[in-house]
Formats: sequence, structure tokens, C-alpha cells
Amino acid sequence: MDGKQTNFRTDRGLFKREIHVEIACDKTGFEKVSTDSEFIDEISERADFILRINDTLLKGEGRYPTAEYTFLLRIDDLGSRVEGFIIHQGRDGEIDALDVKNLLKGALS
Repeated sequence: MDGKQTNFRTDRGLFKREIHVEIACDKTGFEKVSTDSEFIDEISERADFILRINDTLLKGEGRYPTAEYTFLLRIDDLGSRVEGFIIHQGRDGEIDALDVKNLLKGALS
């Protein structure tokens, strides 16, 4: 999902939506998600992520950032099932935790 871009249209115009994902490391910060084998081997039964969604209005005269949504995700692997917790930072915006849940379900199916 990291780096994924989609376009959509509303009554305000054409928008580009970008998704960026970072994973917690060393209990002090976050780093870009990687798919190399060393990175994957270091992940335990629990992982914390930051999911950032940026919306940009695309117009003929330029690009205008319109919204940035930040979500904190905790994923727990419990063997026979996986639990996820989603927290939206801030209160503004069109996207909420339920939208992110549906986005994740779509990415995993």
C-alpha cells in the first residue's frame, strides 16, 4: 500500500490521493516499510504503523494540497486471527477509521 496513488473526482474537481505507510522501529520512531527479508524477519506478533493519506487538488494552473489524514494502526497476530486497532489523529476530514478499515480489507482480499 505504501506509495499507492489513486485519482478521484468530486464537485470541487480532480484529486490525487497518495498513501504512505511507516512502521515503528526501536520504540522511538518510524521508518518506511520495506519488503526485504531482513525487515520482515524482525517483525514480531505485534506491529505499529502510521498511515498517512494526502489529498491534492489537481488544476490546470497547479497542484494544491487539500488534506492530510494521519492514522495510527496496531496489528496483533494472535495465531488463528488478527486484531487491528485504528486511531485517527485529529477530528477533521472526510476520512475516518471505518474508511481505513474498509481500505485495509480491500488491500488484503
